Amino acid sequence: MQPAIELADGEGLSALSMQRVAGKLGFTTMSLYRYVPGKAELLDLMLDTVAGELPLVDSVPGGWRAKLEAAALADWALYHRHPWFLHVTPVRPVMGPNGMAAYDAELRAVCGIGLTAREVLAAVHLVDGYVRGAARLSVDAVEAEQETGVTDEQWWSERAYFWVWRDF
Repeated sequence: MQPAIELADGEGLSALSMQRVAGKLGFTTMSLYRYVPGKAELLDLMLDTVAGELPLVDSVPGGWRAKLEAAALADWALYHRHPWFLHVTPVRPVMGPNGMAAYDAELRAVCGIGLTAREVLAAVHLVDGYVRGAARLSVDAVEAEQETGVTDEQWWSERAYFWVWRDF
């Protein structure tokens, strides 16, 4: 998985192909298909491999807030290390062993504080959704700066006159 992850990290998802991954491994493309049926399955394996970088936050000292904060910070860092992760994670993600372990740890962190099972899910998903959205904006701003040479601050400053007349 590491060569595929490195390729996506370095060149983006558009550079990811079975042929490129096989080449990085020193194999033919067809030989790679003995291990991974296709690109969709490769992406699933990549997602779960990267999810293995997340700490199991139920072991973080402190209460549920400290644990969810640790999960949020770990997710933020993961999204910035692997920006492609934000572009391939489906609404209902594939849950391999690493992804399930991280998700279960987050759920356990919130269990036992008086919430129903549905409320526990909602609390974890609320934090995850917020972090994912904020990270997507942050990662997109970094990518836009790399592509254009214009920082996010410069871009907004150059458009400030649109809002000058408004009284916010």
